Amino acid sequence: MGRKHRPHPDDFSGHQCSWFMCTAMISNRFHRAGIMICQEHALQTWATVEQMNASGPPIREEPKPKPVPNWDNFEGYVYYIRIADLVKIGHTKNLDRRLATYPPGMEILKIRYGSRALEHQEHIRFSEHLNHGREWFQANERVLQLVSEVNGLDIEDHLEPEDYQRRQHTPQIVRHRRVNSERAGHGH
Repeated sequence: MGRKHRPHPDDFSGHQCSWFMCTAMISNRFHRAGIMICQEHALQTWATVEQMNASGPPIREEPKPKPVPNWDNFEGYVYYIRIADLVKIGHTKNLDRRLATYPPGMEILKIRYGSRALEHQEHIRFSEHLNHGREWFQANERVLQLVSEVNGLDIEDHLEPEDYQRRQHTPQIVRHRRVNSERAGHGH
């Protein structure tokens, strides 16, 4: 019984480096370890990591605080959003949570501090353009013009896209199968 010849770890493996535009071959040692780059690029990567470690942890920029209303008499927000060919005028006290319930394609038109009474006044003002329900209006030129004239808050100071974008998830697929009563141990 002859022993199988095992190639030297530093011989080329026949696999090419996966670094962009590199044509060098990787060694057997790297290939067996799952490192799919050549020695030159491995050293370059190691040097970069060493340099990053020597400079310390990355400096994290503190997020700028969002302006907040006077909480003693805070009544919430009135928001104007567009979804396809509809504009919704709504009220909420938790803007981030509320906006996260809308589809990802929605567009925030305006946000302002306000009460449910203000929301109701706006519903009356826009009523001739009502589409359905009491909060959904046609996104026609007149409605968009009226919304643009609303004195609102600076949206960029109040919201970051990750605050209100709906979380994406894949629905769970449930498959039902018929169980044979004999196999289930009922023996009828």
